[in-house]
Amino acid sequence: MPVYYLSKKMLEYELNYTQLEKTCLALVWATQWLWYYLLSQKIFLISRMDPMKYMFEKPALIGRTALWLLMLSEFDITYVTQKSVKSRIITEQLADALTKDTKLSREFSDERIMLIIDKRNLTTWTMYFDEASNSRGKGISIVLVSPRDEHIPISIKLDFDCTNNVAEYKACIAGLEAVVSLEVQDLDVYGDSLLIICQTNGNWLTKEDRLILYHAYLTSLMKGFHNISFTYISRLRNRFVDALATLASMVDIPVGVKVCPLAIKRHVIPAHIHMVQIAVRCPDGKPWYFDIKNLISGKGYPPEASLKEKKVLHKLASRYVICGGDLYRRSFDGVQLLCVNEDRAAEILEDVHSGVCGPHMNDKMLARKILRLGYFWTTLKAYCFSFVKTCHLCQIHANLIHVSPTELHSLTSLWPLSVWGIDIIGKVSPKSSSGHDYILVAINYFTKWIEAQSYTSISSTSVPSSSGPTSSVDMESLMS
Repeated sequence: MPVYYLSKKMLEYELNYTQLEKTCLALVWATQWLWYYLLSQKIFLISRMDPMKYMFEKPALIGRTALWLLMLSEFDITYVTQKSVKSRIITEQLADALTKDTKLSREFSDERIMLIIDKRNLTTWTMYFDEASNSRGKGISIVLVSPRDEHIPISIKLDFDCTNNVAEYKACIAGLEAVVSLEVQDLDVYGDSLLIICQTNGNWLTKEDRLILYHAYLTSLMKGFHNISFTYISRLRNRFVDALATLASMVDIPVGVKVCPLAIKRHVIPAHIHMVQIAVRCPDGKPWYFDIKNLISGKGYPPEASLKEKKVLHKLASRYVICGGDLYRRSFDGVQLLCVNEDRAAEILEDVHSGVCGPHMNDKMLARKILRLGYFWTTLKAYCFSFVKTCHLCQIHANLIHVSPTELHSLTSLWPLSVWGIDIIGKVSPKSSSGHDYILVAINYFTKWIEAQSYTSISSTSVPSSSGPTSSVDMESLMS
């Protein structure tokens, strides 16, 4: 059976396609190259995704998608789902790596060993270094990573003229000095300077006079470690350290000014999503798209708009079109979305969320379904969030968690009515032979057992400190 291989390098603009569009592009390109062989044959397409289904089910065919569908319409293509081959990975690897001297054995060596842990990973630190230079100056940065995944960033601004290679050596030396001060013995160093890494590993010779002294000092610092390795990484993997070095080179910090540690936070949702009071209508009673519609209709900009506001309005108007007197917004899939005002938006939300077929979905699904139905307004996501949050039926029938956040512990006693009653008798006259005037009586409510002890005085200090024998007496003898 003949096998034909094709390969194509995507252009720069083709790299911006989605994964499904890249699959469609590959299919179209392959059919054009093998047109003579495929035209009269039935084609079985084996892929992880179905590009034909994507193009046929797209609501509006525009641009390259319509052209691809037209070019594929002359072929008889049938999509076949790619079967899972996960179970054959180990078998194929062993079959490919098998050599002539390999002897198969049914016994597993060290079968009692359940887990192998490299102790070196528990004590090894990681260091990243980089430099940055621009018109404002030069800066170096180091990031130390502990075995517990704690990141320690260090940024230094260089106030003297030097080459980029000298700055790279300076960054590596500054990082090693910081690690030596922490008394670290195992270290893995990563950098994007191929010159520094190769010269340190001994692959290249250091011939430049300005680098010989730095290389000698770096070599002396390496002797203080038990295990140290230098590895080259790409600039893409070292971009965090590069950003810190660029920041150090751009910022001018006066002498004596203390800069607090830089805190970087990550927000996964937009800030406007927490808004509860949303207004779709402008304060003057006009809809939000009033100025955009006037601009597209040829009525011009608002009289009070500034030059900056006119530029923003002109950029927004390029995404809208008027059809039949209504304003529509162009979407990415080619469907024109009808722009609605506040009253119409409230009706759409009520019908889609809790109408006849409304499933009472969450805010994200509600917003996506409204877009699929062909409606749009600027605060759609925030308005859906506010509507779902105030829906009474969603709050009643929601999937509430009734389990306690912490484990409950029962405090019931082993014996019911397991309680002791304590009473004091005295002052007894005459005194006992040992000079005791008071009697402390304890009665168990369940067993009716009595414990009694005499004291010279009853107080919080005298009762616990007494160590005399506890006598068991009957109630009638105690009362007598």
